[in-house]
Amino acid sequence: LKVRPFGSVSCCRRGVFGAKPPKRARADAVGCQQQAPAGRRPPGDSTIMGVALSACRDLLESSCVEDRPAFLFDGAPRQLHLKLRVDASPIRPSMGSLMHDFRLTDEFNVDAVELLRGLEPLCWRHERAAGQDGFGGGGSMSPSQQPQQRQWPGGPRCAIPMRYVRAKVRGQSALLAVATAPEHRTMERVLEGIEDSKDAASYAHSFNAHLLQAGLHNEASSGGQGTALADEDQEGPRVRVCIPVGCRVLSSAIPQFAHPGAVVMLIPFPSTEVSKFIFDGSEDFMELPQAFFHYVVWMSGGRESLYDLQGVEGEEGEFLIV
Repeated sequence: LKVRPFGSVSCCRRGVFGAKPPKRARADAVGCQQQAPAGRRPPGDSTIMGVALSACRDLLESSCVEDRPAFLFDGAPRQLHLKLRVDASPIRPSMGSLMHDFRLTDEFNVDAVELLRGLEPLCWRHERAAGQDGFGGGGSMSPSQQPQQRQWPGGPRCAIPMRYVRAKVRGQSALLAVATAPEHRTMERVLEGIEDSKDAASYAHSFNAHLLQAGLHNEASSGGQGTALADEDQEGPRVRVCIPVGCRVLSSAIPQFAHPGAVVMLIPFPSTEVSKFIFDGSEDFMELPQAFFHYVVWMSGGRESLYDLQGVEGEEGEFLIV
């Protein structure tokens, strides 16, 4: 009887990748080598086959998690056998960043991951970019009759599909971002994403300082006790960018998801859902993200622009961008 190891099971659409990889079923593992108790006959072929099929069913049920509800923190999560090492962490803390607590060369295990429907908006950009060339669309309509499609920028930011899951690492939750195609799980691609986060955090730092300074000025103008300079510890509405780190996969029991040697991104993000702030015009109007979007265009003299701003609105008007 042969049982496929967990690494050969296809990646699942939803569920918890937390099952221990089953060992190959052997005859002695299902009772063939066991001695029968005194007074009883040894098990026959049919009994052995029944035990073997039962063991096989149990192993497959524990490894294949497709179409199962996902519960990450209910009960003790099963081991995932995914080990990472931090190989890229170039961004320093600032007023515009939400930092992690990982250090360069840190090695740790991912306890469990969870595929959440609330994270699906993270993939919308890639889906729109893949369909903007009109595949499966126009029918017999002439190009002038077909509706004009919204154009997305080219390059890896939109063209390379990603998979996002919620990961439990060191007792805290984070986003694990993995390129769908194995050939794109490289340090070069991860560094491009980290550099984008660095640029956005730099703009967010300047934007938050401007908001705080404007608030202090208004307070002083109204007779309040305003200080001369903005302090990053002061409370108030602000935008913060979740800062990723680049991690290399040292070992993995699910190579379809992240094979050994692959480079992935680990992003601190406390929420289980992602909202679109700047996307295609259909999103709800949120004043602070809209102001941040226009601030970047103004500060860069029109040379740079943020797009697909997404994340979550936190307490006291804080927006986390991922």
